[in-house]
Amino acid sequence: MSIYSTAEITALMKKYNEIEMDSIIQYASKPEQFLCYRLDGIKASKKYLKDTLSNERYNRGLSKATKEVHYSLKNKKAATDSSFFYCAFSASDEVSFVLNQGENYYNNRIFKIGSMLSGILSSAMTIHFESLNPNNKKGKRKHQKKEPPHKMAFDSRPLVLNTTEDVKEYIKFRCALACRNAACKVLRLESELDIYEAGIKDDVEALFSKIAEYDLFDSYNKVIGSFSLYVPDINGKLITFKLNDYESVEIMLSRLDETLTENMPCFDDVSQTRIACSTKSEQSAVLV
Repeated sequence: MSIYSTAEITALMKKYNEIEMDSIIQYASKPEQFLCYRLDGIKASKKYLKDTLSNERYNRGLSKATKEVHYSLKNKKAATDSSFFYCAFSASDEVSFVLNQGENYYNNRIFKIGSMLSGILSSAMTIHFESLNPNNKKGKRKHQKKEPPHKMAFDSRPLVLNTTEDVKEYIKFRCALACRNAACKVLRLESELDIYEAGIKDDVEALFSKIAEYDLFDSYNKVIGSFSLYVPDINGKLITFKLNDYESVEIMLSRLDETLTENMPCFDDVSQTRIACSTKSEQSAVLV
């Protein structure tokens, strides 16, 4: 089952689509707000991820590229010693970057920062994906033709969020969507069920019921194995928390609170409390 029902996911999708539309027309975010960007790989899923449970080369490349974005910009804060980024979340071919509150070096300009993030992640992913190509390693014979590099590109969509709870809800929503898509992929690749003909591709209850019926949780967990939360510690080092290491997305998000409690200034009255979570005995797989 999912932490969100199908109806809740539909409502949240409408909510965040509206926030995206409102955010696009703004010039800059306010210091007390969180400026978030969802960067989505252009044609990446179809080319690298659609027909396999897990593409280790792509996953490793995206993780390295995400970290490079953080380290390229971590000191671009104008008024505080806190990190440029509050956190980031990656799943499949997309990364959501959440900027910290306060003024930054770019005056919180939405278009400026979005184009910059897209450019850095695209170039970093191109470089790291190429570096992980086993056919281009040193030591290959001279007569063997070297493969041309794959050009990676990401688009960027801004969302202006107001509180830490908004940030956590948004990450849970992105995770829920990614895990729903993972369930679709597993059923498409490893069962005879036609999810489109059955009309269940957006029905999380039906999808996870079929995953259980066909005993495909191992395959499902393989797909979501790369889904990760990235949080900078007080020294600016980026700490990675993988969803598969936790029993639910809420437990993973509790690590966000623990890592940031001592580092981050607070601009609102929302307390950063640890999220209550279910016990391991209640989980049959990583839930979203």
